[in-house]
Amino acid sequence: VASFEDVWRSHPAGNQPLLLARFWGGYRQGLDRQELADRLETEAPVLVLVSTPQSFIGESREDWLDPATIVIDEAHRAAAPTYRSIIDRHGEQSAIIGLTATPYRREFDRRNPQAGTEALQALFQRLIVAESLGQEAGERLQRLQEMGVLSVPISRTVPTGITLKVGEPPPEGEIQQQFSFDQELQQQADQTRRRRIVLEELLRILDEEPMARVLYFGPSVLDAELVAFMLRYKGKRAAAVSGTTRTATRRAMIADFKTGRLDVLCNCEVLTTGFDAPTVSHVVMARPTISQVLYEQMVGRGLRGPEFGGTPHCHIVDFEDRYRARRPILGYEQFRHVWIPLEEEPQQDAKSMGLLVQLGSGDVSRYGRNEHQVAACRSRPVVRDLEVPVVVSLEGSERGLLQVTAWDPERRENRHSRRYELNMKQPMLRTRLEVPSGCELLLQATTSDPRGHIEIRRYDPRLGDRP
Repeated sequence: VASFEDVWRSHPAGNQPLLLARFWGGYRQGLDRQELADRLETEAPVLVLVSTPQSFIGESREDWLDPATIVIDEAHRAAAPTYRSIIDRHGEQSAIIGLTATPYRREFDRRNPQAGTEALQALFQRLIVAESLGQEAGERLQRLQEMGVLSVPISRTVPTGITLKVGEPPPEGEIQQQFSFDQELQQQADQTRRRRIVLEELLRILDEEPMARVLYFGPSVLDAELVAFMLRYKGKRAAAVSGTTRTATRRAMIADFKTGRLDVLCNCEVLTTGFDAPTVSHVVMARPTISQVLYEQMVGRGLRGPEFGGTPHCHIVDFEDRYRARRPILGYEQFRHVWIPLEEEPQQDAKSMGLLVQLGSGDVSRYGRNEHQVAACRSRPVVRDLEVPVVVSLEGSERGLLQVTAWDPERRENRHSRRYELNMKQPMLRTRLEVPSGCELLLQATTSDPRGHIEIRRYDPRLGDRP
């Protein structure tokens, strides 16, 4: 309702009166349809009826005026039977418009994973994207960020050291198996040791940034409630919402979060869609998933830009676990390759990244592999001796090798070179990168699995392994 009001007022034709009617929950009983029809003739040329599909199912068509347009939010769900029954009944002469950030649907049909997307295509017929935003997804994303419509995500990974005992990741396209694997991930991540690490990270954020507004996604409802309880015990303003939370209570909690009376709002999957709190500054993702769609829906709650009352940047914190079997490709990795492209590697795809480096306080830099499957980067010559404490970690592979070299360009020789081997038993180590004055730092990384990479992040020795 608020969105319709805002858009109507901002449009050149918005000086005409608009009649907005609510039709869900308790609003249904107080709605007089004849009164609406009379007001439409005498007061306003346009009527917008806002409803949920469940509220509208079973309504007699004869009692309503034929709609000129049906607008469906979260339109990737529009091929579901609930929506189709309304469209078939009320939309014979209507324009059907869908709004979604994910214009595809993955149904749990092993025989035809594309069936849902094909049904959407048959319903909407064409996909409309503003030409001024560019032809490619990356161009559109960058343009929307420049316009302030979307905020720029700043992603960070926190290693947990916890091993999740899940089976082999399912093959791509096996939708039901992927769903089951995601449930396994949730169950394994819901443990006390891991929760303690997550809590420490949340407390660090709140202590270092007192104005932070944190949206937390946990692996279970119990986890969300426990984290909220422990934060309150530590003197922080936090609450948890779930599917069993009373509607009035949930509405009050969300209002408190939006207005700043709560610093952290915890949930499991309740706030993935249909929830809008533009002032979210941090999204903490303790719920692991291999679904890029689900991940994007969750972190998308924090990506409203300043033009929509949001923030220019949103910090996204992911937690990296170990795996007993082959490591899956997680949703946050797929998300980062779309949302955080490198200027150095504009054509890089998810399979080519081999090296991730963050030695300062700036953005993370990612480097792709060459034809020999080696990822490399080189710094400028330093003006004085440097000694940088770093955490080196192996991600997504059973074995990895990092070569660190201090190269003297004037003498054209190596001042020193070190070699670090990583494996499943020792996937992470702490060391110091030493660079003599006038030398360049050369980093070369390779992994046994082409989908894996090596991360190098600076850390403060006083804080342990935290970057």
